[in-house]
Amino acid sequence: MLQASNLESLEENWEVKFVADEIQKLLLERKIKGLIPKLGSNSPDKAIDQLVEIGADTSTYLISALRNKDYKIRKNAATCLGKIKDKKAIEPLMRVLMEDSNGEVEESVRKAFSNMGMMAIKPMIKLLEEDELEPEKKKKIADAIDDKELGVLTKSNLAIYQLAKGNFAECAKIGSPAVPYLIKALNKGDLALREKAETTLLRIGIGAISELVNTLSTIDENLRKIVMDILDKMDISLFHASDKTYYFISKGYIDKCVELGNSSVSALIRAMEDPRGEVVNNAIEALKRLGSIAVPDIIKELKGRKRKIKGKLAVILGDIGDKRGVDSLIACLSDLEPEVRINAAQSLYKIGDERAAPFLINKALLDKDKRVRVLTGDILKKMGKVVAPSLIRILEDPKSTEELKETSVKVLGEIKAEKAVDILTKIMLAGKGKLRELAARALGDIGSKKAIEALISVLSDAKELSGWQRGYNATIALGKIADVKAVPHLIKILKDENYLPQLQGAAAEALGKIRDKSVINELIKSLENKKIQREVIGAIGKLGNPEGIEPLLKIFYEEDSSTPLKALIIEACGDIGDYSATDAIIGALSKEQLRLPGIIALGKIREEKSIPQIEEILFDKNSDENLKNTCIEALISINKKASILSMLKILKSNTDENLKKLLIDSFPKMGEIIIKPFIDELKKDEKDVELHKNLIKVLNKLKSEKVVKDLLDIMLKTKEDSIKGEIIIAFGNIKSTACSNALMEILNDKNSSSANRKAALSSLINIGEKKYAPVLIKTLEDEDPELKSFSLKAFQHIGIPLVKEEED
Repeated sequence: MLQASNLESLEENWEVKFVADEIQKLLLERKIKGLIPKLGSNSPDKAIDQLVEIGADTSTYLISALRNKDYKIRKNAATCLGKIKDKKAIEPLMRVLMEDSNGEVEESVRKAFSNMGMMAIKPMIKLLEEDELEPEKKKKIADAIDDKELGVLTKSNLAIYQLAKGNFAECAKIGSPAVPYLIKALNKGDLALREKAETTLLRIGIGAISELVNTLSTIDENLRKIVMDILDKMDISLFHASDKTYYFISKGYIDKCVELGNSSVSALIRAMEDPRGEVVNNAIEALKRLGSIAVPDIIKELKGRKRKIKGKLAVILGDIGDKRGVDSLIACLSDLEPEVRINAAQSLYKIGDERAAPFLINKALLDKDKRVRVLTGDILKKMGKVVAPSLIRILEDPKSTEELKETSVKVLGEIKAEKAVDILTKIMLAGKGKLRELAARALGDIGSKKAIEALISVLSDAKELSGWQRGYNATIALGKIADVKAVPHLIKILKDENYLPQLQGAAAEALGKIRDKSVINELIKSLENKKIQREVIGAIGKLGNPEGIEPLLKIFYEEDSSTPLKALIIEACGDIGDYSATDAIIGALSKEQLRLPGIIALGKIREEKSIPQIEEILFDKNSDENLKNTCIEALISINKKASILSMLKILKSNTDENLKKLLIDSFPKMGEIIIKPFIDELKKDEKDVELHKNLIKVLNKLKSEKVVKDLLDIMLKTKEDSIKGEIIIAFGNIKSTACSNALMEILNDKNSSSANRKAALSSLINIGEKKYAPVLIKTLEDEDPELKSFSLKAFQHIGIPLVKEEED
C-alpha cells in the first residue's frame, strides 16, 4: 500500500501527470465506445444525454457511427451531433442526408441542422452552389434548412436556396441576384429545368439583361446560343447602351453599334477580349468606323494593363489616324510585349506626326527584339526626309551604338537625304569597318553629284584587301549617280587586273549605267576577261551602242559558250535593239531554255520578220502560259496593226481555249486601235458564234462610245440570242444613253428571252436615266417570274429598301 509521502511525490512529478492524463483519455474513450452501441437500444435517451454532456470529444466517434449498419445508431448519432453543435460534423451530416435512404435518419439529420442554426447554413449553401451536385441531392439539403433562418440570408444565398428547392417564382421575386444561378441552370441537361430558368429570366426582365449580355463572352457555345435566344425575346429598348452594344456586336450588327456613337465605345473595347474571333473583328471594325469618337477611350485603355488587347488598340489608333493618339503610341514603344511595340510603331507611321520620329529612332530602333528594329527601319524609310535630322544627330553622337549608326546610314540612303551627304562623306573617308562601307553605298542611293569626288578618291586604295569593300560600294554608287566624271576612273579599274574581279565587274556595271557610248571599245576589250564577262555583256547591252552586237555574237557562236551566257547575250542584244542581232536570236529559239529571253529580245528589236517564229511558239502546246503571254506582248510591240490581224487569225483557227483566253485578255491593252478590225470581223458571217461573243467581250472591256453605233446595228440584225445578250451587257458597261431606247424595246418585248430582258434591265439601271424609272419599276409586276425576281434583287442591290420579296 502507498504511503501518503509517496502520493505527494507522485503529484509533484509532471511525468506522472502526463500518464494520468492519458489514462483519463483512455477511460473517456472506453466510456464513449460503450455508449455508442446503446444508441441502438429501445431506450437510447440516457446514452444520448451522456454523450451530449461529454461534448465535442464524442464527435469523431459519433461521425463514425453515422455509417453504422444499425439505422437507430445512425439516427441517434445525428441527434447527438445536432445537440453538441460541432462544426466538423456538418459535412458528414450533409453526406448522410444525401446518401442515407432511411427516412428516420433523414429526419434526425434535419433536426440536427435545425439545432445547429446559422452555424450549418453557410456550408449548406456552399454545397448547393456546386454545379456537379444532382438536383435531387440539392433539394434534400435545401429542405434541411430551417425556414426560420431564411431571413438572415443574403439575396444571392436565398436565390441558391430557392433554386435548389425548385421555387422559380421566388427566384423571380428575388430579381437580379438570382440571375447568375438561373443562367447556370440554362446549361443543364434537364430540358424542363432549362425552360423554367428561361421563363424566370424573362420575368425578371431588365434586371437580367446585363448578366445575360456578359454571358455572351463565355467560351461555352451552347450556353451562348441559349442566352442569345433569350435576349432576342427581350425588348431592346430596355437595354443599357453598353449591353445593347455587346448584344449588337455579338450578332454582327456593326452599323447599329456605330449608330450608338460614343455610348458604344467602352463595350466595343470590352468585346475585343471576347473568345470569338468574329466578335473581336466586328468590334475592331466598329471602333475604326467610329473614328475620332473612340479615340479618348482607346487612349485611356492603352494606359491600363490589358496586354491582350493593347496591340489591337494600337492598330485601331493608327487606322483612325487621329494625332491625339501619338503620345499614347509613343508610350507603347516601351511596352513589355513585342507585338504592342510593333503595332505602335506601325501606327505612328500611319498617323504621320513628326513628334514620333525621335522616339522611333531612340526607342524602337534600339529595341531588344530584332523584329521591332527591322520594322522600325522600314518605317523610317517610308516616313522619308522628315526623319533625316534625327538620324544625322545619331551619326554625330559619339555615344550612339554601331548598330544604330549602321541602320541610320541605311535609312538616310534609302530616303535620299541630301542633308546627310556631308556627314556620310566624312564617315566614308574617315570611318571604320562596315560603317564606312555602308556610307559609300548610301551616297550612291542619295545620288548627289556633290559626293562624286569623294567617291572617286576612295577607289585608289581599293586594291588593298582592307579597302576593297568600300571601293566596291563606291563603284556601285558612282554607277547610280551616273556622272561622266567617273568614267576614266572606272575604266582604270576595268583594265587593271590587280583589282579583285568583283570590283572590276562592278566597274563594268557602273559604266553601263552611265551610258557614255565612248567607252564601248574598252568594254569590248574587257570581254576577253572571263572573270567579268557576264558583267561586261550586261554593260554593253545597257550602253545601247550597236557596235557591241558583233563582238557579242562572236562569243554567242563560240562552242564553249554556255546556255546561261547565251541567254545573257540575247538579253543584251535586245537592250541594244539593233536588227543585226535578229537572225541569231531567231536561230536560238530552237533551244527551249533560250525561248523566253529570245522572245523578249525580239519584242524589243521590233523586226517584223520575226513574227512567224513568235507565232509558231505561241501555237506550240508545250509553251507555258508565261511564254505565250510574252509572245503576245512581243507581237503587239513589233506591230500593233499586224499583230491584231495575226491574233484574230489565231483566235479564229486555234482550238486551245487557254490560248484564246490569253488573247482575249491581251486585246484590251492595245486600246481603241482594235475597234475597226473587230467590228469588220463582227459584220461578217456569224457562223462562229463563240468568236463573235469573245470579240464583243473584248470591246466591252474597252468601254468606248466609238463602238456603240456599230454594235447597235449588229444587235438589230443578229439572229443569235447569245450574241445579242453580250451586246446588251456591253451597253451597260459603256453607259451610253444612245443605247437606252433599244434596251427599252428589248425589256418591253415579251418575246425576248428572260436572259436578255434581265441583261437589258441591268444595263438600263447602269446607264441611269431617270426618265425610264417608271418602266423599270413595272418589271416588279412582270408576267415572267425570272425577270420579276431579278428586278427585285437588282433594286435591292442598288439600295431601294422599300422593295420586299413577296412570299409565294
